[in-house]
Amino acid sequence: MGGYAIAGYLPTFFEEKFPAKTTQYAYLNAYVVACGGFLSSWLGGRLTTYWIESGKDPASRAPLPGHASAHYYMPALGALGGLPFFLVTLYARNFYVALCVGLLGEYLVAECWFGPFMSALQGGVPPTMRGLAVATMMLTANFAGSLTSFLIGLAQVCAARLCVVVVGGVGGGRASHNNRLGPLGLLD
Repeated sequence: MGGYAIAGYLPTFFEEKFPAKTTQYAYLNAYVVACGGFLSSWLGGRLTTYWIESGKDPASRAPLPGHASAHYYMPALGALGGLPFFLVTLYARNFYVALCVGLLGEYLVAECWFGPFMSALQGGVPPTMRGLAVATMMLTANFAGSLTSFLIGLAQVCAARLCVVVVGGVGGGRASHNNRLGPLGLLD
């Protein structure tokens, strides 16, 4: 669901923060999403398999901790590990640092959930129900992700209205362009 929110929010964010770079954003973002997402999903699956197998190998004296629940730990670790990179994306003053370091790093770390999640999902249901389980998960994720994007937009509008009310008479009730609140740029 975080990916939906990011995908829906970042084009507007980058257009506001770096208005002269909209074409570069479109091209670079496509590469970041495709390459970063692919590598993260593949690597997340590989690392999870290694983690799980470390507990099954009788020759292994010390299996990695949590090997029985690695399918669930890997997505959580990826989400936490992606936060610093997303903060770089939001707060970097340089367009290329924001996109090629922050966003690419976030995709490389945080998108590792897909392989382990699908493996756990398919392993948790009978073979005759795997298609339905994946379809139900995708429907739920798409709905929740779309709802998240809508709620972020609604929160941005409500916060902007609240800020204009709080700022009040500044500039005749209008916020100046330089009076922004954080990375959202709510007071444009």
